[in-house]
Parts: sequence; C-alpha cells; structure tokens
Amino acid sequence: QKPLYDEWKDGAAYDGGARRPCAGKEPKTLEAWQENYKMSTVLSHTESDSLCEIVGDMTEAYSYTCNSVIRKMRWEPLKGDCGVLTVEDKVETKSDTMVPAFHIHCQTEPQRVGDSIVINNEGYKLICRVIAPENACVEFIGGEGREFLVDGVNYDTSVKETTEYGWGQIVVTDKAKGTHTAFKVEMEIAKKERS
Repeated sequence: QKPLYDEWKDGAAYDGGARRPCAGKEPKTLEAWQENYKMSTVLSHTESDSLCEIVGDMTEAYSYTCNSVIRKMRWEPLKGDCGVLTVEDKVETKSDTMVPAFHIHCQTEPQRVGDSIVINNEGYKLICRVIAPENACVEFIGGEGREFLVDGVNYDTSVKETTEYGWGQIVVTDKAKGTHTAFKVEMEIAKKERS
C-alpha cells in the first residue's frame, strides 16, 4: 500500500511503524494540519489531586501497520516514593508478522534488579516493571555507537549539547505471536539511596 501524502522519503528508516505526515515537513497552514497531520483522538480524560488519566486512540498514527492502537496513561503522584506512571497499550496489527514493541528511552544505562529495570539519573531512579505481556521479551539496546540504533544503523547526532542525548532504549515485545498484544508498564520515580 502506497503511503498517503508522500510520507516516506527514499531510504528513510521505518522506526516503530508510526506515520511521518508529509515526509516530516511542517504544515504551512492550519487547514493543512487538520487535513493531513491528525495522529490521535482523546477518548477520555480525568484529573484530580491523586490521579491524572488519559485514554487515546492512536490508530491513525499507525494506520499502515495496525487496525487499532489504544493507549491509556495514568499518573498517580501520591503513589510510591515520588509518583507512578502506568502506560497500557492495546495493539491489533494487520498481520501476525508485525511485531509490536513498547520503547523506553534512557539517558543512562539501565540495570536489571530482580523483576524490575532500574534507570539511574542524578538523585533519582526510574523503576520500571513490565506487567504485560506475560511472556515479555525485554531487550536493552544502547551504549556507544548504538544510542539511536534503527534497523542496524545508528542515527547519531553531532549536536549533543542541544539534543536529548542518552544511552539508548529498552524494547519490550511479546514472545507469543499473534495480531493482538497488550502492554502494561509501571514506572515509579524514586529517590536514590544516599551512600
């Protein structure tokens, strides 16, 4: 299927399957933005002192590879040490050859600590717990020369002072094959223990 709106440049990496409206060009008018750049729809939103939750339909962003992509993000600032963000994705791909993935980008090298993944950064740490899929494959991809690795090519930047430059990413996939995948990842912000 030929992508709409000339979205893919020759030789462009296909990272994650999300559309790149109009080959990554900025819209020139509000009308152009409304016609060609819509990527998601908010289905629900709730907010209180103890909970902020948003549910979105992101199917349009992944329309070439998926029949449906629904994301729920829940922020609970009073839970845990310094708050917990839980992200849930329900993905239905167009083919069982497509492999949905959940990416966590890291500024520093992650570590496995029991059933959790810990990312340290200055005085805090992010404790990631993969709750679903049950048969998750968790891969660390990063380090020197692999910070921005896509399909075997590292898309490095020479302007490190003004970019979010870091170690790399954690990629979660489901070992079970099929067209339906559910991800649930809990990320707790905690203060690092002082030594």
